[in-house]
Amino acid sequence: MPLSNLPRVMHEADAAVLVVDLATSRVEYANLKAVAMAGNHALPVGVDEWGRLAGLVDPEGEDLAGTDGPLSRVARGEPVAGELIRREPGRASDAAGDEQERQSAEAGGVVDDVVGPLWVTGFPLGADLGGRALVVFMRLTASSRPDLGPAAQEAADAAGRAAEEARVQAAALRDRAVIATDLSFTISDPSKPDNPLVWVNPAFTRTTGYGVDDVLGLNCRFLQGPDTDRAAVNRIREALRAGEPIVETLLNYRKDGTAFWNQVSISPVLDAEGRLVNFVGVQADVTERVLVQEQRERALAAEKRARAGLVLLDRVSDAVIELDAAASMTRLARVLTETIAPWAAVVQLDRSVEVVAASGPGLPELVGVQRRVGPPRDEDPEEDPLRAVLDGGADEAVVDLSRPYGTGTVTGWFAATVAGRAEGLYVALPLVGRGNVIAVLLVGLGGGADDELEAALTADEDQRKLIRVAARRTGLALENARLYAREHALAETLQRSMLPERSSIPGLDVWAHYMPNVDHAQVGGDWFDVLPIADDIAGVVVGDVVGHDVEAAATMGQLRSVVRSYAYELEDPGSVLMRVDHLASGMGIARMASVVLMSLHRRDDGEWDLSWSSAGHLPPLLCRPTGTAGDGAAGYTVRALSDAVGTLIGLVDGPRQSGATRLHPGDVVVAYTDGLIERRSRPMPDGLRLLEDVLRRTTARDAAAVGERLLAELGDSPEDDTAVVVLRVPVDVTELPSPRSAAPRQRRWQLPSDPSSVGKARHATLRACAVWGVPRAQVAEVVVSELVANAVLHGWGVVQLRLFETGTGLRVEVEDGNPEPPRLVPARPLGEGGHGLHVVGEVARWGWSPTRTGKLVWAHLATEAAHHDATGARTGFSSTTHTTSQTGPEASP
Repeated sequence: MPLSNLPRVMHEADAAVLVVDLATSRVEYANLKAVAMAGNHALPVGVDEWGRLAGLVDPEGEDLAGTDGPLSRVARGEPVAGELIRREPGRASDAAGDEQERQSAEAGGVVDDVVGPLWVTGFPLGADLGGRALVVFMRLTASSRPDLGPAAQEAADAAGRAAEEARVQAAALRDRAVIATDLSFTISDPSKPDNPLVWVNPAFTRTTGYGVDDVLGLNCRFLQGPDTDRAAVNRIREALRAGEPIVETLLNYRKDGTAFWNQVSISPVLDAEGRLVNFVGVQADVTERVLVQEQRERALAAEKRARAGLVLLDRVSDAVIELDAAASMTRLARVLTETIAPWAAVVQLDRSVEVVAASGPGLPELVGVQRRVGPPRDEDPEEDPLRAVLDGGADEAVVDLSRPYGTGTVTGWFAATVAGRAEGLYVALPLVGRGNVIAVLLVGLGGGADDELEAALTADEDQRKLIRVAARRTGLALENARLYAREHALAETLQRSMLPERSSIPGLDVWAHYMPNVDHAQVGGDWFDVLPIADDIAGVVVGDVVGHDVEAAATMGQLRSVVRSYAYELEDPGSVLMRVDHLASGMGIARMASVVLMSLHRRDDGEWDLSWSSAGHLPPLLCRPTGTAGDGAAGYTVRALSDAVGTLIGLVDGPRQSGATRLHPGDVVVAYTDGLIERRSRPMPDGLRLLEDVLRRTTARDAAAVGERLLAELGDSPEDDTAVVVLRVPVDVTELPSPRSAAPRQRRWQLPSDPSSVGKARHATLRACAVWGVPRAQVAEVVVSELVANAVLHGWGVVQLRLFETGTGLRVEVEDGNPEPPRLVPARPLGEGGHGLHVVGEVARWGWSPTRTGKLVWAHLATEAAHHDATGARTGFSSTTHTTSQTGPEASP
């Protein structure tokens, strides 16, 4: 309602009149009397502030501002039928302010003479009139009933007429607004059967296409259609039944059948006595908003799927990044079941078809299940889809395990294998390397016999796309792993082939060890050689070719052969290396190499003369005991044999020098390559000082113990190939250290897969038992002999023998390259074989475990507590007959 429309009589009435904006609680209008009461203060002003300026207080004299007084309630939109307050003008301001306000009021022609009690009425004019409220202040007499007097009564009547006029104007404004608005309005009559429509505005007919005559008398359900959400309809029905308001958005249909999204707001209308008389409905066509929201949700869902797909592929890449093919396939299956599939398995076909990885309820226990299959049969691929994918005849197949397959087919075998665990629909994808199918990935899509195949496949197309990409990445990763494994095997084969067939020198205690850096599948150029040149003459060579590739290995093989040939012809190491220089230049060997050659001559008194020459190689170390033999606290003095050092092989065109010294009983010489001492985190000079320090501190008095000490303190995680040769001039056995020595109580040897290795292993075991003071060494010799003989006879590759004195017994480990487990077989009569493991089982507890390249067979010979009985007899190894396994299955009888 425009304020200019207020009657003039209200403006000039003797009562004070205010108009308050309910939204801001500010006085927007004051008639002349009200202006005089507030000191002609500029408007708008807060209603509480106006009351303070006018000096209004409650009957007890408390300030009205901030209380629940009539002004505050009217400002909140609450009606005040009539309430008593007081006015005390002197509280409003100081005397100077009063005089100024009085002069200002008198200038307006109105004298402020309102004091004492006042009667307040107020009521909201309605939101359609701008959200305002009217407040009237009238003076009272002392009578029990307010006597307003003619002027006040005239003002009150004027206020009443203004309020009535405001209500009439508000009703007219509401009618015009409802008719003119674009929102659809409906009114229904719940007192009639089926709650029919009794009124609709023009916007309803424009929105729905239904005319007034089409809809009056009908329930609004005629807007519903086949895709209307029945749950939303039920919620509206329940709200109407309970007489409660409700807002829903649902799909409705226009008269011409086109669909639109309708936001429906229904409110109950009650009469003065609280009875339900009507429902008012407001409908808004929100189709565009819903479509935009749906588009946004689809885009968001697509983004989430894409992000989930990237996360999945990232996890797949992490799972298959390792170069262990079996572990990669297991991790792949686990990633798929943790993200998008209930089951996953990998099947491989070699000589037999085998489940090599599986994940999902009940599936991991199937890993290792296999069956031999014949050549592919000429039959319909749909009869054996899994075989078609395995053989490379199909890029993809859907395997529905709810249907039967032939018992002789690969698919039938797989269905029988997973029966009762993971039946249903699978997609089978080949894991392809560089053109060859390595294995087949089977991923469960769920479903079963009661599901429509096409519907299931369509619903899972996004998943299948992800699985296809995962399969491609996995196939390439597995191919890389296979290539790595072949290169890895080639590296080991080439490097091992350069090891000497024997590493013993009569009259000397010799220990040699070679650790190729096969973890990086690099073919290195490190090597060592032990040469029994004559009965009392021997040679030892340690060399290193620059580089880590096949060319480095080839150069190493050439130099090894040349050095070996010349060492047998010439005794002086310098002369040998000079001849090697000439030949290397003539052959055009491009790779640089370092070599140290040592020549040993035994003297009649049992000592040895040592001469050496170095072509750019690290100097050998001469270690001499500092105390008496057998003194556990004694260490070594260490001297680097740095004399007679020249440049690398092939870079010298002239003679090379040789150094010479004498070796006494107990002396130790250590030759090595840089892989023993150099790390990325440890420069070579620091490593060399550490090596010398370890040798100074060691109390070991045999070559194997010295070597084990070096490996224990320096050989952890080698970053390069490592070759170590330890020579020791033996002393009398009574001077060997006691079992309480701090020297490492473990030994290791690398033996060729040759029958001669059995004798070497027996000799090494007897010597280790003697050094450690282990009783009944002959029993350990028998066990080692049997295990090494089995490794030579049934295994392949280098045989590794390891002994550990554990404090409770002797542990023997023999490793070879054959992954097949050892088997107990019935002993054949007349000593024809089959007795070996039975003999081992009689004296030790034994078992086996798989390794990365083959298997490890172990035996533990337990010692009982040493004690002496009345006759002084001492117990040795205890006997046991049972067999066990560390990580693999038990040895089968």
